[in-house]
Amino acid sequence: MEEVRVKILKIDRGKIEKKLVALGAIKNFEGEICASFFDVKEDRDKNNESRLIVRKIEDRTLITVKKPITNSAIEFREEYSFSTSDFHETKNIIKSLGLVEYESTRFHRAIYTLKDLTFKFDQYYDKYSNVPEFFEIQANDLEMIYEYAKALGIKKENCLPISTAQLLKEYKNKN
Repeated sequence: MEEVRVKILKIDRGKIEKKLVALGAIKNFEGEICASFFDVKEDRDKNNESRLIVRKIEDRTLITVKKPITNSAIEFREEYSFSTSDFHETKNIIKSLGLVEYESTRFHRAIYTLKDLTFKFDQYYDKYSNVPEFFEIQANDLEMIYEYAKALGIKKENCLPISTAQLLKEYKNKN
C-alpha cells in the first residue's frame, strides 16, 4: 500500500477535533503505543531509508515495513503491515535474524478516519517528551490532504513533508 502524509506542528487539538467530528470523522482509537525500530546496522542514518517497526497497540502487535518512494513536497512511502499476538516474542524473533533495535518510543495516539483519510494526534513520552503534540493527515493523494487541511483551518504551508524520524531527530538535537 502506498501512503501520502503530512504533519502539522503547533496545533490546537481541541479545535481540530471539533472540526473533525463536525465533518463526520469517527474516532477509531485512543491510547498508548510502544514502538521499536529495527535495521541491519545500529548506526545507519534512518531519515530516508526503509525501516521495520514493531508496535504494541493495546493487546495487538503490528509489524510494519516502510519504504520511501521519493523525496518530494510530501512524505510518500510504500507500507506493508501484519499483526502478531506477542510484542516481546516478535522483537526476539526479529533480533534472532540479526536485526538491531536502534530506537524505541512510547506515545499517546488518537486516530480519526473519514472517507479515505486518516487523521492522527501524537504526543510522545520519555526522551521525546519535549516534542510538542502534532497532527498528521494521511490519504491517497496530496490534493485530498490539502482540501481537508483547509476544511480544518490549516494552511497548506503548515502541512510539512517530514517523517516522524526526522521530527524526533530535530527535537532530540534541541535537548
